[in-house]
Amino acid sequence: MFSRAKARGILFLWLFGCFMVARSVGAEGLAWEDLGLSGGAVLSLVANSSDAQHLFAIVREWPNGVLYETHDAGLNWVKRFVLGNDSVSNPGGLPTPQAGLCYDPSTTTTLYAGSYTSYDDGAHWTQLTSLQKPIAAVDPRQSNILYAFQASLGVAHSPVYRSENGGQTWTNITPAVANMTMQTFVTVPASAVGDDQVKASTVYLGAMNTVTGGADCAGVWKSTNRGNTWARTSLRLPPYMLCGIGHIAVDPFDANVILALGIWNGGGIYRSDDGGDTWTWMRSEDILPAPDDFFYVAADPWREGVYYAFTWGEKDHVRSLRSTDKGLTWEERSYFHPYLAAPVDALVVDPEGTLYAGLSSENGFACSTDGGLGWEPRTNGFRALSAGHILVHPENPNLVLVSTGVGMFRSETGGGSWTRVGDPRYSYSCVLNDWNTSSVLYTTGGTLVFRSLDSGQNWSEFLAPAAYNVLQIFAAAIDPDDSDHIVLGGGRWFLGGPPVFLVTRNGGATWDRRWVPGGAAMDNVVCMDFGRSGSLKILYAGCSAFWNPNGGALLRSTDGGDTWGILSDATHTGAPHSSNTHGLAVDHANADKIYVGTKQWLFRTTNGGETWDDVSPNKDGALPQIVTEDIELDSTDSDHLYVSGLNSLFESTNGGQTWTTLARDLTNVTAIALQQGQIHYSRTERRMARLSRVSGGQYAIFAGMNGGVSKARLGSSPAAAQPIWAAYR
Repeated sequence: MFSRAKARGILFLWLFGCFMVARSVGAEGLAWEDLGLSGGAVLSLVANSSDAQHLFAIVREWPNGVLYETHDAGLNWVKRFVLGNDSVSNPGGLPTPQAGLCYDPSTTTTLYAGSYTSYDDGAHWTQLTSLQKPIAAVDPRQSNILYAFQASLGVAHSPVYRSENGGQTWTNITPAVANMTMQTFVTVPASAVGDDQVKASTVYLGAMNTVTGGADCAGVWKSTNRGNTWARTSLRLPPYMLCGIGHIAVDPFDANVILALGIWNGGGIYRSDDGGDTWTWMRSEDILPAPDDFFYVAADPWREGVYYAFTWGEKDHVRSLRSTDKGLTWEERSYFHPYLAAPVDALVVDPEGTLYAGLSSENGFACSTDGGLGWEPRTNGFRALSAGHILVHPENPNLVLVSTGVGMFRSETGGGSWTRVGDPRYSYSCVLNDWNTSSVLYTTGGTLVFRSLDSGQNWSEFLAPAAYNVLQIFAAAIDPDDSDHIVLGGGRWFLGGPPVFLVTRNGGATWDRRWVPGGAAMDNVVCMDFGRSGSLKILYAGCSAFWNPNGGALLRSTDGGDTWGILSDATHTGAPHSSNTHGLAVDHANADKIYVGTKQWLFRTTNGGETWDDVSPNKDGALPQIVTEDIELDSTDSDHLYVSGLNSLFESTNGGQTWTTLARDLTNVTAIALQQGQIHYSRTERRMARLSRVSGGQYAIFAGMNGGVSKARLGSSPAAAQPIWAAYR
């Protein structure tokens, strides 16, 4: 069964480092053993200009940004503190350099991270409480002048602020233009300012149109008086939805040379050599062998004329390029490198020419010592891993597989040590076990589906959904009586359109494309599950609506996925779909008994969806409000179930009438599962990298989102204790 992966962001991908052991105790007293898998999406990077080994990174730990520090060029990272979601710029995943991390160019000891500042090179931090927005830049000549900015996908007037007293008070300097979204903000580098007061006062904004389109503001805007007034440069992009400028790089040796990246409908590199008065458009198809999207560009601050650019294109492949003539011509340095497998959101170049790239997935941080030809990962210590699924083998509980955004990892020692068995260039969102043979596994890898015939040791490409006009596969189910009958569910993610199913009855030799005609606000299949009602096999599918938080639906098929009916959606009175589906669990022996988890509630039906009961753990106010992320049933008793919700794990032995809290303070618990020596079924739930598997009752497994993979024991005595696995981001 498959689950949504890295939304690039939207789309999110993962990276593992070395293995460390730590222990923590949750509010309910469970002790956790950290098994050490590590990784994280790097949103921003900065290096001390006097010590190239000393770097800071902001890493996404959804929904927050977390500050990490290294003193050995990324070989080992130490987590400093959580910045909060105000530090995370551009949550929608479009390319932008700002995640609130920068040094004061006039000193090597003052730096800003989010809305925090340090005056001793990161040893101590204080928060600028006057405005909790990320500090995007410091004036190149006056350290007391700060700029705060937070990009946001499709939100008009994402504001820009300026402080002239070190952050005590702020002035909104946002251009007064309707339907305008600011995507990037830069000053002129101090090295290019010299004694020129105009250059020191010059700032640039990269603007894009909102998600509604129809605006005419996309392009580069310029101010020569620190944002008091703005003028639109001659770089004007079409008034299409989400068309705009994603990144701007001003040459550190010549302030007249500017490179700007166009995104989406305005793709390519735009170059100016007169301070933005005129621009030359270098289309991606004129520079590259394929029309990829440019996602990042940066100038080498130590070598004049040298620029680096990164693209993201077909099958999520990343391309790195270099220019040695100020962006006039470009050469390809690497393509589809295993450790440069996600869009680059940040780049630091040290005096020796070493490149440090921050990746927008849990690939995290990569290093190149040869100008971008080769790359190696350096993420040891990042605790922001997104594990799509943890699978304990049904016949060997010491055999564990973890799907991630940087390949598949396999352990034969119960998590004591790990071996990479999947290609790190792909985002693996889950592992699906064939009901009929424990050695056959399936998983998704970004836009591909893979299969293993030897319990996960080796993987080969099984299906490319794009051939059927399906952008992503998020869910899957295998017929419990026929291994050749496989149903995949997905959609076109944020592009809209009806949910799509791919059905094969010959083991993948041929596929039929099915979809659900109108009638509900839904666009992606995110979870699926089989059940029986007498002699009838029923397949259920939960759907979400990317742009509609109140959308979603529960579908039912009685012919193996060929045709579908809407069992429940927002138009059904008393039905569970007032918000998108998060989790789905079906009693396999009685398909009329279904549990559905949504954003705020857990519902149950015992009559195939004719009526629904609210069985949410918090319905009487006795427990904290949760977001139901996953539901798992004991295969021997469907009234015995587990529910995860953001930071808690709950258990009920009476079908949800009463609940026991098993664990709290486990940030973003999103998937749970049970293991009893025999696989009973597989399924997936709603969000990116959040998939679960139910298979019994000897081992309890749940995956969360808090940085790594952990294991605890649940039981009244050591002898009776059941191991609980947890994967965190």
